[in-house]
This record gives sequence, C-alpha cells and structure tokens, in this order.
Amino acid sequence: MSKIADVAVVSDNNLSDVSQRNVIFHFKKDKVNYLQFVGINLNVILKREFDEMGITVGFDETDTTNESGDIYWQINCKELVNFLSAYKGLRKTQVSEVIFETMDDNLKIQCTVIESDRKKDDMDEHIRQLEGGSIDESDINTYVSQWVFKNIGMKRTVIESISKSLDIPDGVEPYELSYANVLWHTSLVLPIMQNITSLYGNVIFDSEYLIGFSNAFTVFIKNNMCCDGIFQGIKLGYSTIAFLNKLCSGCSPDDVMLAYRTDMYICLKMTNTEVFLVYDTRLANYKVYIEMFKKDHVITFDRIYFKDMLKRFILTDDSIEFRVDLEHDRIQLSNSKFKQDLTINYKKGMEDYDKLKFKLLPEILNKAIIGVDETMLNMISGGENRDVYMYFCGQNKNNINFALSDGTGLWFAFINSRTY
Repeated sequence: MSKIADVAVVSDNNLSDVSQRNVIFHFKKDKVNYLQFVGINLNVILKREFDEMGITVGFDETDTTNESGDIYWQINCKELVNFLSAYKGLRKTQVSEVIFETMDDNLKIQCTVIESDRKKDDMDEHIRQLEGGSIDESDINTYVSQWVFKNIGMKRTVIESISKSLDIPDGVEPYELSYANVLWHTSLVLPIMQNITSLYGNVIFDSEYLIGFSNAFTVFIKNNMCCDGIFQGIKLGYSTIAFLNKLCSGCSPDDVMLAYRTDMYICLKMTNTEVFLVYDTRLANYKVYIEMFKKDHVITFDRIYFKDMLKRFILTDDSIEFRVDLEHDRIQLSNSKFKQDLTINYKKGMEDYDKLKFKLLPEILNKAIIGVDETMLNMISGGENRDVYMYFCGQNKNNINFALSDGTGLWFAFINSRTY
C-alpha cells in the first residue's frame, strides 16, 4: 500500500477527468520481476519502481507487449486504494501475499489477498488470551479473498507521456535538492492556496521569492530552492505543490533528490522514483508589491498573544476594527461583540499613522501570519525581535497598504484595506 500512496495522490486529482484517475501498472517482459507504478495528471507524472525483492512477475502467451516490450494495466485509483485500505489495521490476521492477474482476455484484473493468523509473538494480548496463551504454528489458518477490477484501456497519448526517460541530458549538471528544503517552502505556501486553476491556485517562483496569492493578500517567501535557476521564472499549480509536500513529508530531512529542468518539465530523480512536473512561464504581475514594500514605518506586537486574541474574534463573522493609538503604545481592536487592546512593543516612523482606523477579517490575519508559530519563533535567536512586524506602506483617502512579517526576514504578506 505504501508503494501506491504517492501515486494515488497524483492520480486521484480533482482537476483530472474522472476517467483519467487511474493507477498504471507497467511491466517489461524482458526484465525479470520489473514492476513500476505510474500516476499521471495534468501537472505531474510520477513513476515509482517496486523493489525486486518481495515481488514475482510472470507472463503467459496472452500477455502481449508493444514494440518496446512493455505491458500496461490500468485500474481505477479510488477503487484500488479503497480495496487495499480495507486490509490495513487487521487485528486477527495479517496479509501474507497479494496476487494480481489478468482474466477474460485481459479485460479484467483479479486481485487475490491471502491472509493468515497472526503468529503468537505478534498477536494482541486479548487475542492471545482467547486462544489460551499458546498457539501451535501448524494450526495457523489462511484466508483467501478476491476482488475483480476492470482493466481500463490505455490511450496512446498516455503511453507516450509515461514512456519518457529521466536520463540526464549531456551537458546538464543536476542540482542536489534536499527534501527538507522543499518541505519548508511547500508547508508555508500551501495553506493559503486553493485547489483551482486560476491565480489563487498557483505559486510563482521568482529569483528571490515564492509568491502565493489569496483573494485578500499576497505572500512572498524567500526562495531558497532556486537551484541554479531550476525553480525560477515559473509557476506551479496547487496539485503540484500538494504532491511535493506529500512526497517530502515522509522522508528523512537529510535525503536529497537530483533536479534539472527541460523545456517542458522540472525533473526530479530519487531512489526508485522519477517525477516530471509540468510548469508554466506565464506569470501574473507581482513585482509592484515588492516595489511598494518599504520598512520606513513599522510597529511590532507579540505574535503568540495576537494569534490567541484572533481565536476570540473569529467567534463572530465581524471584521476587526484596528485603531492605532501611539500615545498609549497600543492598537485598539474591536468588533460588535468583543474588544481588546494589543500592546505595541516597538514603533518607528509612525507619526503619519496615529489614530489610523481600518478593518480586517480575523481569518485573513490568521492565514497571513504564515507558518507554525513555535517553528517560526525557534528560528529567531533570543536577542532578536520575536514579534510580528506590521509595516505601513502608504495610504490614500480610502485605502491603506501594509505588510506583515517577522524577525526571520524570510517572508512578508502584503495586504490592502479600506480606511475610514
């Protein structure tokens, strides 16, 4: 099941047509015990080879290959995952063998699961007691169950897509990219994204920043995975970012993948796994926010306390009214139900913003202060300011532009609000 998990994340994609949400089994008739699982959607191709140990592949005269000696099966992803998941967490038995074989002239694929009683040393305590505390190994029973899947026909375009090789082109020097580096970036930007194909479902990779968009603010995160230009001048969609996050979250932080870029794909190579990421170079206009981001006018306040305050404001659907009170070094926060003051710990260049009033939804603020609080604070040494920084970046009669950041200097969120 673990071999199929990442493949399923790729295949069972909401943006793909339902008929295309499948797991592909790829065999080579001239290669002993070769099995590769393939997942494909509009943005990602994942090919994961099954380790030779623990698998036996056999063929008969009904198994026909293409000119390259390849054999493909295709099974509906959701059906396959649901069936195999039904054998997780077994209490009485354990799965000892899983057999896939074709039937009805390759139109169907039968999956046979063989279970056996758990051995004495592996049994739960309450089952041992039911069995009298002792089991003769010769008395262990086996149980056989079967499920029949449809073998979905493969389109030529799909076969062509997954036939690509990740052989590194001559003259290309791959970049070693750590799983921890990728996970850091994806975990910060993913919570603000939407699973759609428009602006709010994409992340731009600039030479300096990753840029994520929401309908209320824009987040800029230092791009430390530029990789000699591989992740630069491109955008990737939600499903790609979610896949990378899933791929890296279960790996050792010290593990690395080889990355390089072609005219069509960003290619990633790791042990037994090859990944092709489709990218786009048509980018939204984001540089205006970088130009507007100035640090001349700023106040800071305690991050943890402010996030705790937001939990109370979120209890209503109201916006929070902010009123800057420099005389008393505070921001007065209120809505129709609740009010509380927030202490200003530091201020600079704020003379023109005294008594300023504006409104924001608490959900927006909660998302715009990105990252896990404790993780972000741990990155700041004890001698540095551990507050949230609120930079005021200009106003006119009806609007105020400001940015939120922190002492890491690794990100800022740009927000526009109406004043009154």
